Order: sequence, then C-alpha cells, then structure tokens
Amino acid sequence: MSDMGPNGVALFPWIETGERPGSLAIVWYGATAADSEDGKGGNTDNANWKLYFAETLNATSSAPTIFQSAASDHFIHGSNISLAGFTTGTSPNRNLADFFQVAVDPQGLAFVAFADDSNDFAGHSAATHQTGGISLNTGKSIRVKGANTPTPVATKAPQVFDFRHDARAISPPPVLLDADSPADILTVGYGCQIVNGATWITATMAASGLNVVPPAGLWRMNFASNPTKPGLVDRSDQWFVQAQTDATGVPSFSWGVAARNSDGSITNTVQGPADAGNFDLNSRSVTVKVDVSKLNAVQTRGTLETGTVLIGLRASASAARATAAGTASVGFSDSTRGGGTFTMGSCQP
Repeated sequence: MSDMGPNGVALFPWIETGERPGSLAIVWYGATAADSEDGKGGNTDNANWKLYFAETLNATSSAPTIFQSAASDHFIHGSNISLAGFTTGTSPNRNLADFFQVAVDPQGLAFVAFADDSNDFAGHSAATHQTGGISLNTGKSIRVKGANTPTPVATKAPQVFDFRHDARAISPPPVLLDADSPADILTVGYGCQIVNGATWITATMAASGLNVVPPAGLWRMNFASNPTKPGLVDRSDQWFVQAQTDATGVPSFSWGVAARNSDGSITNTVQGPADAGNFDLNSRSVTVKVDVSKLNAVQTRGTLETGTVLIGLRASASAARATAAGTASVGFSDSTRGGGTFTMGSCQP
C-alpha cells in the first residue's frame, strides 16, 4: 500500500478505522532510498526514517483511493530498525521500541503517538495530530481552527533542562531517590568565547547536589554539528566535553567524539584534554571548554565556524555515593532529553 519508491522500506504499520464504513487511517515508519546515506535504501544503518500517514474512505473497494503524506516534519531516526524481537547478544537498533499507535479523534482526524530518537540518547515518546484533511467519520473536508504554533526552541544558555531529583540509584531495579545529588542534572548551557584569538566552545552543567565533588564521578555534555539530514544528530559529527574524578576525587577534564552504534548504543571516545575546566561549588556547576580547532582537526562533515548550529545538546552524569562508613556504595546516574540549539558567533572574550 505504501509508496516508498524503489528499495524503500515501510515498517511497523498501524491501522485504525473511522465511523464512516470503509474508512481507514494507516501510519508507518518509512525510509526511501533517496533519503538514505548511501542512496541504496533498505532497512540498514544508512536508512533515515520519517513517520508516514495515509487515509482512505473506500478501503473495501477493489481499487481504493489512498491519500499519503509524511506526518513528521523531520527525520525521526537514522539507523536500522530492529525486527529481531528479544534477541540476545549483538542485536539491531531497538531505540524506537514498539511505541507506535494511531487513533481517530471525534472529528475524524488522526492522532499518532510514536517514538523519536533524532535528538536524544534513546527513543522518546512524541505525538502529532492531523489538523486538516478528510474526516474519517463524515467523509467531508475539515480543518481544525486556530494557529499551529511551532514549539519554541531554546537558543540561549541554558538550552537543556532536566527534572530535579530524577537521578537514579545504579542498581536493579533502579530507584529514584528524590534528593539532591551531584549527578542530578538541572540545566546545561552551551556558549563560546574568544581566548587569545582562538574560539572555544563552553558547556556548563548545573546539578542539584554539586556543592561537593564526589569520587568516581562523570559529567558529560554532548553536542553535534553539520548533519547530513536537518536535525538528525546521528548523521552529524558528534562531540562531547566532560569532567571526571578518580577514586580519590581528583578531577580531570577532556573532550572527545561520539558515535551511534548499529545496536543503538553510543560509543564515546576521549580525544584529549580539554583547554579548561572547573567546578563551582557555590553555583553547584561544572564547566568544560575546548578549542574549536581541535574539533576541526578531526571533523568529517564540515568545519565548526561562525554560523554553525550545534544540535543534539544533551548530557549525562554519574557519581559514587558514600556510606556512613565512608566506603563507596551504589551510585547515582542521570541523563537529559535533547534540548535546544546554539549558533556559533558573537563569542565573548
């Protein structure tokens, strides 16, 4: 039924009926060969996926009329989609899980819930609502009144926000402690500055309990640049800066590159020391800075320069926890959703 073109792929179809006999709403994840990284198509690591929608009023006809369109305004996933079920060992990409469904609202328009990992570490829930078209209840053309205002995007620091007290204890099952923690991320802000004529990228993470720097801690701030597909982080050069403490609490600061693996996990590889870094216990924050020239020396998708938009702004943190006896116990971890963007330019001294 779907028209994804030669070597295109359509997966995870969901169907819902309207009140009008013969009416159907159909949604699926679709990838065309033209949109893939290698131009070959197929459900591979090179596939780039969108959410698609189709509707018909005469599904019982021998030649039904079907109207098809892209329902997402961006690519929601860049990799393979797992069809392997509950395999063990090395597996395909399960980031979209099986969170996908379509319903028909009282006006006969479609409401779709789906998964999206375009700007996140893993798949998260998203939704889209049909605002115009043919009602599957009446068969008449309809349009929802009102403005369809785009979701605002934070472009000034902080661009990333996270819930307070959502850090988890790292033990099965994970437990929310509902308390301040050095790993409980609150915000992350990205910026740039000029140092001796060089451009540095800066990233500052605030955590609710970072008035003390614990041992065995890690505070990592990710970002990405120059995607081949707009907004799709996994088709970008991916970077991170981080602060880390050893078992005795001694800190170090570094930068590196990140890459999405075929199974959906992310590999972070340290490239070298950061140019600056510090903990500010008064503001309960940590800042790490890196010279853009270091990133440009290893970039593969384009240089970072004035006007470059950084996407995939997100962060993770973990820290050991001390018991009353002073020994390390089960630690904490936290991660954020993808935040806004930062455009390089007008960097301050």
